[in-house]
Amino acid sequence: MKTCVLCGNSGEKDFIPFHPSSNFTSSNILGAGESLCPNCKEFFSNQNYRRKSWIHSKGQPSFLKPKEVLPFLLSPPEPPFYIYITVSGQKQTYLQLFRRGANMNRNAFLIADEEMGLLRVIPEKISELEKFAREAYEKLGQKKWKLLHGAPVIDWREEEICARIEKLKGAPLWQLVVRLI
Repeated sequence: MKTCVLCGNSGEKDFIPFHPSSNFTSSNILGAGESLCPNCKEFFSNQNYRRKSWIHSKGQPSFLKPKEVLPFLLSPPEPPFYIYITVSGQKQTYLQLFRRGANMNRNAFLIADEEMGLLRVIPEKISELEKFAREAYEKLGQKKWKLLHGAPVIDWREEEICARIEKLKGAPLWQLVVRLI
């Protein structure tokens, strides 16, 4: 009996040996085992899973630009599904998703972000953050750095917006939404 290092499933049929390259840096994400099951081998053989953002639903991937993912956070696909958002395409943070299993709920689900790891998403919360981020972006001169790090004193004429940004600026979901708008 063989065990998949990614999902943990056991079996014999169509399992392939897993031999990571010497520059593979995500061993800490993998589980015990020595093989890849038929479902997981695609995620190691296709480099687009590391290099691009994607939605995996109904057994099919859709590779996207990061900004194209926001609509899926607001209205996720039918379960089971996975969502990954890349920044530089260097890390394999998406592997953490497979250790947790596919999302089966559209009201609250996990995504993987290359830089921030696993994030719990609630579409209503994303919608609220997106609306505020777009409003603040327009009112503060279309500078995302103000949304991520806080606005300078001169912008505090918009006190309510700036005060809310101060409360949100370190929150992972806020950082994600600002990056995606």
